[in-house]
Amino acid sequence: LDDYKVLTAADGEEGLEIARTNLPDIIISDLMMPIKDGYEVCKEIKSDRQTANIPVILLSAKAETETKLGGLEIGADDYIFKPFNPRELRAKVKSLINLKKTQLYLHTIRALASVIDSKDQYTHGHSLRVAQYSKTIGERLNLPKSELEDVELSALLHDIGKIGISEQILNKTGKLTKEEYQTLHEHPVKGAKILQDIKEFRNINKGVRHHHEHYDGSGYPDGLKGDKRPLTARIIAVTDSFDAMTSDRAYRGRHSPQKALEEIKRCSGTQFDRTIVDLFSSIASEII
Repeated sequence: LDDYKVLTAADGEEGLEIARTNLPDIIISDLMMPIKDGYEVCKEIKSDRQTANIPVILLSAKAETETKLGGLEIGADDYIFKPFNPRELRAKVKSLINLKKTQLYLHTIRALASVIDSKDQYTHGHSLRVAQYSKTIGERLNLPKSELEDVELSALLHDIGKIGISEQILNKTGKLTKEEYQTLHEHPVKGAKILQDIKEFRNINKGVRHHHEHYDGSGYPDGLKGDKRPLTARIIAVTDSFDAMTSDRAYRGRHSPQKALEEIKRCSGTQFDRTIVDLFSSIASEII
C-alpha cells in the first residue's frame, strides 16, 4: 500500500484510538488481536457516529463461512483470508475508498438540493421527488448505470440556479412582473454556470441548463427543439412539471395527480417529449 499513508496499531484498543483521532479513509483490522479482537473493533467503529462510515476490511486466517458472516453481520465492508494476495488487498482498498467518495459525493448533492428547495417555502422536497421520478423513468429506458446516475444527479440539481434568485421573487404570491419573470427564467443558465467548472458535474450540466426547453422549441434558455434537447433534460421537463403541479405554490394550490397527468398528456408533443410522457403515464401509478 505504498500509495497510502498507513497508521499502525499494536492492539485493538490502540487501533480504535487511532481511528477516532485520525478518521482514516479505511480500516484494515486483523481478527485476532490483543485486548480487543477484530469483531469488537469493527462493532465499535460502526456503532460510533463519528466513524460509522469508514470502510472496514477484516483479515483472518480462518477461511470459514461462519467467520466471514460474523464480520459482515456486525458491519464489516469486506473480508480477506490469510495468506492474502497483496494485489487483492490493494484492489479492495481502492474499491472501498472510491465507493466512500461516491457516497460522500451523493450525500453532498442531496444536502445541496435541500438547501435549494429551502429558499422557496413551497418546494420542500421538490428536487428529491423529481430525482426519484426521473430515475424511475431512466430505469424503464434501460439506461446504463452511468447515464442513470447522471439523470438522478441532474434532477437533484436542476434548480441550483435558484440560489441566485431573490426569495422575494420565489415566494411572491401575486403576479410576477415582466422583469421578475425574466430573472426567474435565468435560473437554468445560472445553474449551468455554477456547475461548469466542476469536473465531476460536466455530464449533468446539460440537464440543468435545458430542463425548461420545450419539444416545439418554445422553451428557454436556448430554444432547443425535439431531440436536440438532451435526454436528461427531456425527462426532467416532465417530472419537474408534474411535481410542480401537484405541490402547493405561492400563487396557487396543488392539483390532484390525475389532473396533473392529464395536463402533461395534453402538452405531449408541444411542451413535452411524447415518448417520455407515454412512459411516465404508464408508470405513474407506481411512483405517485
